[in-house]
Amino acid sequence: MVELVAPARAIGKNTVTAVQSGVVFGFAGLV
Repeated sequence: MVELVAPARAIGKNTVTAVQSGVVFGFAGLV
């Protein structure tokens, strides 16, 4: 499971940070 924390970058260097970026910045885009 991936923790929901704001990543340091918009583009992840591995799968976990990529998923975190997608969730956090994707949700921010909806708002």
